Amino acid sequence: MITFKISFLLSFTLNPQTTQSKKKDKGKKAKEKQQKRETKKKKPKPSEEEQESPVIQFGPEEILGVAHVDYDLGPSRIKYDLDVVCWKRVARIITRDGNALVRTVIKNERAWVPITMEHYIDSLRTLEDIKKFRNHTIEFRVTHNVSKGVEQMEIMVRRDDLLHNDTFEKLQLILDPDECLMPRPDFGSIEEYLRHLIIRCANYPGRETVSWFNLPYRWEEFYEIIEKTAKGELVKCKEFITPPNGQLEPQMKNAKVGGKGKKGKQEQNENKSKKSDKKSKSSKSSKSQKSQKSVKPDTAKIQVPGEIFFTDPDLVTYKSNTPTIALDDFFVLLSVKELMTRTQKLSMNSLVIKLKKLRSLPADRLKKLKFHSVYVQYNIPLVACCRSVEKPVAENVVLDEAHIFFNDKVPKIKIIEFMQTRRLLVEVYGIRTVQPKQSQCGLFGTRPEDKDISTIKLTTFSRNEDVDDTTSTHVLLAVASYDLSSLVSNVWDFRERAQCHAPNLTLYQQGKGYYDMVVYQDKMTVPETNFPDGPRKIKSLIEESVFLERGTTLHLEAYILAPQTPCLVLHHQRNIFKRILMVIQEEHVAKDIFIQIYSHNKRTLEEMQKQSEQNAVDVEINEMLTGFLIDNGNNYLIFAEGLAKGFFVDVYHLMDKCNLKVAKIFCNYEHGFEKRLYQNFVYDGLFTIILKISLQDILTIRGLYVRGNVPKPCMEALKKLDILLHSRDSKSILQYNLLPKPEELISLNLEWGVPMRWKEEKQLFALDILF
Repeated sequence: MITFKISFLLSFTLNPQTTQSKKKDKGKKAKEKQQKRETKKKKPKPSEEEQESPVIQFGPEEILGVAHVDYDLGPSRIKYDLDVVCWKRVARIITRDGNALVRTVIKNERAWVPITMEHYIDSLRTLEDIKKFRNHTIEFRVTHNVSKGVEQMEIMVRRDDLLHNDTFEKLQLILDPDECLMPRPDFGSIEEYLRHLIIRCANYPGRETVSWFNLPYRWEEFYEIIEKTAKGELVKCKEFITPPNGQLEPQMKNAKVGGKGKKGKQEQNENKSKKSDKKSKSSKSSKSQKSQKSVKPDTAKIQVPGEIFFTDPDLVTYKSNTPTIALDDFFVLLSVKELMTRTQKLSMNSLVIKLKKLRSLPADRLKKLKFHSVYVQYNIPLVACCRSVEKPVAENVVLDEAHIFFNDKVPKIKIIEFMQTRRLLVEVYGIRTVQPKQSQCGLFGTRPEDKDISTIKLTTFSRNEDVDDTTSTHVLLAVASYDLSSLVSNVWDFRERAQCHAPNLTLYQQGKGYYDMVVYQDKMTVPETNFPDGPRKIKSLIEESVFLERGTTLHLEAYILAPQTPCLVLHHQRNIFKRILMVIQEEHVAKDIFIQIYSHNKRTLEEMQKQSEQNAVDVEINEMLTGFLIDNGNNYLIFAEGLAKGFFVDVYHLMDKCNLKVAKIFCNYEHGFEKRLYQNFVYDGLFTIILKISLQDILTIRGLYVRGNVPKPCMEALKKLDILLHSRDSKSILQYNLLPKPEELISLNLEWGVPMRWKEEKQLFALDILF
């Protein structure tokens, strides 16, 4: 059974002008009002016996204000409402389940009234009901239209209960003055007994919603809100944010209005007429607004997304920013228990990500570059995809945004693989308005891409050079990364303040997969390999040194509602691949390993030729070991990947006995992978590269760093291999994407590789097998 606890905190003003204006009717004249005031003043003073009576009576003339609150708890649920009547020092709350008197707290000419409701609802049975409740929006409405008879209510209260108005307290409603001589009732024991009966009634069939009016709850939160509003401080409240729909919003683009021909002219004329009409209407409305006085609205609304009960079930505070005729301030405090059962948490496998705060942002630099707002976005393939709300540029940007992602249709192996071997990349974008440059007339063109009269533009391959982004409105400013591998283990809660970096200094890649979009062709020419068309890297507008000096950080929290148990998931998965990287110093050890891998791949290919059934071929092809081999001169790099229960086990046991002086091994047998990295080499096995000179000597060449001398895929392979040789564990190699792509290996082989040949002293170990 789900338990919702909803608390309201209402404030009524004590200004006599506003209270009199609420009570006055529009049809009465000013003379009648003055006569009533005079008659009130001429009333005789109460006697000493009446002043010393232990009971104080409040009538309809002394009512300070009334309010009506209504809301619903979800789709196809019963709506609930309540009425509040305030007599400055006392307030009466009228609900369907009973009435109660409360002593108010008076501070800074305001009377504060607390209300707490508990609703017991049947659990959400299906997964579709959970998703509907997540997308549902709960609306709390406050009006001054109360039910009949509420404004004419009279009550009697003990005089001793109203000696001070500093704390809230539940009071006794007195029907007869003689009841003051009787002892006070024990509200605690009665409420516990009635609450027990109501919860028992909720278990009967046919009762979907049962409510319980509970006053002594959340006093500390109420007092904190009252103190902060009295001092003029801000109360931490949530904003209404719709749950993400699984896609990032498209970036804004400058659209041109109208076109060529008659249609374009007609559209332009229509737009001009619309603008003129808008101007005339705006001028009329401005004049009418000046003539009329500012009037407060009749109703106040607070919209709460159903997703907030999943992300922050303990306590959330919302506030209405528009004061109404009935109220000055209106707060709502929400909490929930047992929203999802244990089986639902296991089946949904939900992931919660919270963006807290962006600290020490270089706001002065951003304002000089004409940035006016900032937002954050992240993307986990098939799991989570979100873009935050735009915030104004400031040194400290409070995001305070949380979302839950249901992964009932995503295999667990994909989530475990991402958290163990990759990092969550969070991007910080800035929005600015840049006016487009006016076109200039020129006989030979104004841009280098324009065609001249005396020359013909040649079709060349575009290089992926850094370009300064000065025209786009959405600009990538910084990047922060997070290691979520602790969520797979026993630690289910993750919190970190990560350092922000410039986007052009990272090796991370976004999209479906880092190696999935590579298309390998047998007949690929040299220009197609060295100059591939791809996304251009944007030069960062803010340097890396600025983020490091200021200490710009992004605070993020993440947790999973169910244990992942990677060992059980990998055990029940049919085809799981393992990976191993070996940096071997001795030639004979590398030769033995290469012979075994080559002979195993040769046997599998021969068996595939004998078999004619297609299903059998699909099974046998997974037995191949794929990867690459690089002869670096002073050492050998061998990367191999294959099935966890196949020939990969023999290779792992061979290298497990090697000494650190002989080989350096990067392998974590706890990591499992659903796909291969080098699926394109499945029929070739290990892609072999023999370098002209060692990698260390290549990186010392000065001309290597001149733009255009070396193809970019080859340069990327050299940088990755250099960092790879200085890595300490396999986890960092996978998280920072240090394994070269197939096209980068091909480009490296074309630039710095040599064909297989005979050595002077002895035969090359690769040729010893092939011939």
